[in-house]
Amino acid sequence: MRYKSIPELNTSATDNKSEASRITQVQNSLCDLVEQVSRLKQQAASSEANANSWQQQVKQIHSLIERKQNEDSASMRVTNEVEAKVGALSAQVADMAARMLEVEGNLDFVRESDLPSGEAASPERAAPDKEVPAQPSALQEKLEAVAEHLEVVDDLSDRIAELERRLSTGQDFHPNLGSSSPGPMSEVSFGGEAPLKASNALPDGVASQLGELQLRIDAIDLKMKSVQEAALKQGPPDGKAEEEVKQLRSESVT
Repeated sequence: MRYKSIPELNTSATDNKSEASRITQVQNSLCDLVEQVSRLKQQAASSEANANSWQQQVKQIHSLIERKQNEDSASMRVTNEVEAKVGALSAQVADMAARMLEVEGNLDFVRESDLPSGEAASPERAAPDKEVPAQPSALQEKLEAVAEHLEVVDDLSDRIAELERRLSTGQDFHPNLGSSSPGPMSEVSFGGEAPLKASNALPDGVASQLGELQLRIDAIDLKMKSVQEAALKQGPPDGKAEEEVKQLRSESVT
């Protein structure tokens, strides 16, 4: 039997220790790698959750952008419609003003034709006396013209009221224009009726046109009253004409 020498035993013990230390280092390295892999898995799961959250937020932003675009298109459509209607109403008011000027011209002509009736010369009074029967018919025509204009004013007032009603309910198809609350209201009256509310949130062009309509209709109301007063001063009308004057006066008040 062969016995190992002491140096050989020391060498083998040293080799075993170095091998054990290497194994320990490898095990520690493996543990570190396992921990790193676990941390990487957790980070990957967290990144995936964040990515899903960001994806949901992007979808919400896209839906908000599409909704805003639809609201803007609806707002532009409603604004264009209102401007078109206000332009049509302005044209009608201009036509009414032209007709009122024509009626005033005819009334001035009637006044001028009645001036010779007050003179004392008997030869010249014969002709106006012959024209007296024609005065009620002329007055009747003027009253009919005034009644026609009053009907146009009533129709215009109804259209303005309908337009204001649609504007007051405009939030159903145009909610929170620019995410702001409606501004203060300004009062506009037409044809002697109760003041109508017009929002300051309207475009400047529409608001200015509504104000111009208000001024024109007020002027037309004054002209109506002057025409009626002048018509009443044109000689003694018959009973029917007088009743029509009273009716026109009541219509202008209401």
